[in-house]
Amino acid sequence: MNESTLTTFAGAVLAIILLVVALWLFVRWRRNANNDFKRLIRLVSIDRLENVVIPDGVGGEIHLDHLLLTPHGLLLLETRDTQGAIFAGDRLDIWTATSDTARVTFDNPIPILQERAAAIGFLVTGVPIEARVLFVNQVTFPKGHPAEVSTISALMDEYASIRPGTRPRDFSEQWRTLVERSRPFL
Repeated sequence: MNESTLTTFAGAVLAIILLVVALWLFVRWRRNANNDFKRLIRLVSIDRLENVVIPDGVGGEIHLDHLLLTPHGLLLLETRDTQGAIFAGDRLDIWTATSDTARVTFDNPIPILQERAAAIGFLVTGVPIEARVLFVNQVTFPKGHPAEVSTISALMDEYASIRPGTRPRDFSEQWRTLVERSRPFL
């Protein structure tokens, strides 16, 4: 083997090693985000519905990412798998997420979140409903964010004061209604 071939071979091996390490780091990062989300669900909820549809009150159906029964009532979560700096506002129609590698725009999710909360309120009464857009990755909000927007760590901090085993004010009848009226989203 001449020196040029050896250098090319060493460069290729190094590139493969770097690619494998980058892939491993990415998988580990994603797994940690999923573990944080699962820990949040365990901390916050007594029971949950995930990826279901319910009647919307006007003859159709509406999709719910996550609906949690908590000691305080119901918590509706619309999850967003976005990372970076989020520029969001109540009155902005389009939100922007920027990172080192991309710039993504998306519709303000709050109006749809409010429609989903209204559909839940149509099915059950007498139970508080809190609705949040939950960013499940590392994000920042350089210009602030609406009250309906949260991160996993912020939501965990908010619900940290709830003692494990705390029972809700009997929302079991309302929860049973929601479970019976929901069906899996296909």
